[in-house]
Amino acid sequence: MKKTNYLIYATLIIIIFALLYSIFSKNNNLTKAKSLINDVNKELNMLNDSLKKSQKELISIQKKIEIYDNELNLLKNERELMEFEEKIKNTKNKIELESLKIKIKETEENIEHLKKISKKFQL
Repeated sequence: MKKTNYLIYATLIIIIFALLYSIFSKNNNLTKAKSLINDVNKELNMLNDSLKKSQKELISIQKKIEIYDNELNLLKNERELMEFEEKIKNTKNKIELESLKIKIKETEENIEHLKKISKKFQL
């Protein structure tokens, strides 16, 4: 009887140690998992901040491109205007002269429009 009681107690102690080991090992794995999740979360936050910064930079670059494009169009129209004015000086034909005057007027309107756009960018 003592041997059976001793075997029962030994078996219970082994089962209890096995359960305790299982609980502690699972707790350790859970701690590792939480740590990994926290690390991933930190990295995601850093990436999110980096993406937001990149987006702001892209918007800034896009705005600069629009400004430079407008300035380029303005310079092209001013050059056309000077070319038309030079052609007027050398033109003897009235029909061609009238056509050049119309082109000059359209170009001047374009220049004014581009200048208005340029002022909007300066604000």
